[in-house]
Amino acid sequence: MPLPRTVVIDTNVFDQHAYHFAITAAGTLRAWGDNSYGQCNVPSSPCAFTVAAAGLWHGVAATTGGNVLAWGYNYYGQTNVPGGLTNVVSVSAGASHCLALKGDGSVVAWGRTDVGACNVPADLTNAVAIAAGANHSLALRADATVVAWGRNDDGESTVPPGLTNVVAVSAGNNYSMALTADGAVVPWGWNGNNTTNVPADLPPVKIVNAGWSHVLALVSSPPPTILANPSSQTLPIGATANLLVRALAVPPVTYQWYFGTNAIPAATKSTLTLTNLQPSHSGAYSVVVSNEGGAKTSAPAMLSVLPALDIQMVPALTMQGQVGVTYSVQYVNVVGPTNAWVTLADVTLTNNPQFYCDLSAIGQPARFYRLLQAR
Repeated sequence: MPLPRTVVIDTNVFDQHAYHFAITAAGTLRAWGDNSYGQCNVPSSPCAFTVAAAGLWHGVAATTGGNVLAWGYNYYGQTNVPGGLTNVVSVSAGASHCLALKGDGSVVAWGRTDVGACNVPADLTNAVAIAAGANHSLALRADATVVAWGRNDDGESTVPPGLTNVVAVSAGNNYSMALTADGAVVPWGWNGNNTTNVPADLPPVKIVNAGWSHVLALVSSPPPTILANPSSQTLPIGATANLLVRALAVPPVTYQWYFGTNAIPAATKSTLTLTNLQPSHSGAYSVVVSNEGGAKTSAPAMLSVLPALDIQMVPALTMQGQVGVTYSVQYVNVVGPTNAWVTLADVTLTNNPQFYCDLSAIGQPARFYRLLQAR
């Protein structure tokens, strides 16, 4: 049976025992190839997969809910996902370790600990991309600089001085690659099989991927793929709505949110937050994700804002007495040795019994009443 249209593909690049991953447009993760250690035995998940990575003999993947699953060879604990790990937006797998990038820009690592690949720098914040080499790790910060740690036998963890304006990183066996905003590829580390000899005639690159001893470079951009559409919501007046789209796209990527057919000013991120909701906010919201390869529009998310009902409890008193007689309705808020009763009103009964509502008691935690014949 042919494989459905795929949106994410990753291949084991560390060993001759090759196997492959593919995530279909429906979020199903497929694997094939060498399965010596169960690396092709993808675990089931109630949520769709958004990203996957192939290590030496293990796999790791994240789902739409931000949770992580890992499977396969576990000698170094590379499939022991840390407890409580959530909000994960990207994963990467090395020879014997895994990396996870969280939505808050922090990086979590687990697996082999004796080579330093899991020693995430304490000052690493605002990460936007990660890459796991055989025994070293890379992270790209939001300020377009690169951080590296782990084994450094061939300089694979020594970031070139002054390297800035980086938009993507990739890690191979014991060498590293950075892609800059102008499409240039900057390599460092091991140069076996000329892995760090970038061809002089290489056009501006969109994607670079480092293998065990070879490098792939994509020189044209495919259009974005929507991985997860924003979800429809029903919320009360005054609440806050958070809409999110997850997309796979070659950078640079732009976002534009729409309310119906109207572009929302300044709504140019992957998330849209609407505060103090009112009925006028109800309707369809969609987002257009664009890059150099084209644009894709998400499925609309329907936002329904429910009208609020302001309910205030009011004491209703049942007055019993003689029709035609006037009575004084009195109260105190606290009963004590001496009570200063306050008169609410003098009421002449027209029915027996007759109701009286104390509107002044709204918000009052306690109140005591009595009825006396007026003089």
